[in-house]
Amino acid sequence: SAKEGRGESVDGKIAVEGREDAIYFSPPSYQSQRGQPRRLSKGDVVEFTVVTERRTKRKHARNISLLQSQAEKTRAEREAKMLEGASPEVGRVTKARHDWGFVASTSRSEEVYYHISHVLPSESEDGGDEGGPPAQLREGDEVEFYVVDEPDGKNKGRRRTSSRRVRVLPPGTVKFEEVVAEGVTGIVLDCPSPAPFSFDREEKDPAPARVLLKVPLEVDGETVTEVGLEARHYPGGTLQLGRRGERGVWIRRGDLLRFDVSRSLVGGRSYRAVPTRCSFGGRDDHDGGTDVPAVRLASPSLCGRAEGTVKTVQDNYGFVRCAESSVDAYFPLSEVMPPALQAELARSGLYSPVDGELRPGTEV
Repeated sequence: SAKEGRGESVDGKIAVEGREDAIYFSPPSYQSQRGQPRRLSKGDVVEFTVVTERRTKRKHARNISLLQSQAEKTRAEREAKMLEGASPEVGRVTKARHDWGFVASTSRSEEVYYHISHVLPSESEDGGDEGGPPAQLREGDEVEFYVVDEPDGKNKGRRRTSSRRVRVLPPGTVKFEEVVAEGVTGIVLDCPSPAPFSFDREEKDPAPARVLLKVPLEVDGETVTEVGLEARHYPGGTLQLGRRGERGVWIRRGDLLRFDVSRSLVGGRSYRAVPTRCSFGGRDDHDGGTDVPAVRLASPSLCGRAEGTVKTVQDNYGFVRCAESSVDAYFPLSEVMPPALQAELARSGLYSPVDGELRPGTEV
């Protein structure tokens, strides 16, 4: 116990485990360290040196150092209670700020909050704990952690899921999905364009495109006929359409794509088109290619397309003389497919290889 009178120091008592007599102390015998309370409180765990007063034989504590405050002990007990029955989960850091962020878990659909105070120090090369400051998490880091239910500090009366004992794992440890088929083909049913770019709001991806498989898949007794395609995997990426930030995509409804199919391991079963190493050999079957993984454009839809010869090319536009009529069609150079995408089409055997930039006389 520790007490103070009206501006005067009054002795407190320290109960020593295994002894019946108490050890007295005065506040000046305790010097707080950086980050510790300035005064001792009832229930604090301390370490000290015992001295005996000659006249009264009274024992006093000197050189008192605080090992654990009562507040820390209460927090530790509360943490231990919250962790009772909790099992480890794994996931990936989706948002990392200076001292907080969120983790996507493979065991639940909602993201889990974390605070840097619950991040464990990095492990040394020999596998031991460095005992230093918490590891600085970055977006994309794979981690192991425990999930607890605690009061939401910002919203009184509400609770939230938070992570504890967050530990960084080696890259490639966490799996959110598994590939169930390689080198399959499908036809684009719809393809949402990304929202216009703006400095005033956070950029968000559009809803996934829908792709119809040419040959349905049988996966664990389930027939898969359609998959989603995220905008980040669109062949060729996106293109700028105008000065207002509008963006378009190179693929259209009816285009034929080649890709791998992955199945989500989180939440309900969902299937996505993901990059494949299979290249095109002019066939629909796997041709054993070992290219850089990508979702590939096998053949553009012929609906609405025409053929012609480039008539003229200016700084940022040109004209094409249509083969089936005498009309000259205008085109902006921003609508010319990227060289990498044209090279992919040339490899399929359906289009001629591209030789440099567009010039008058080039057939398109």
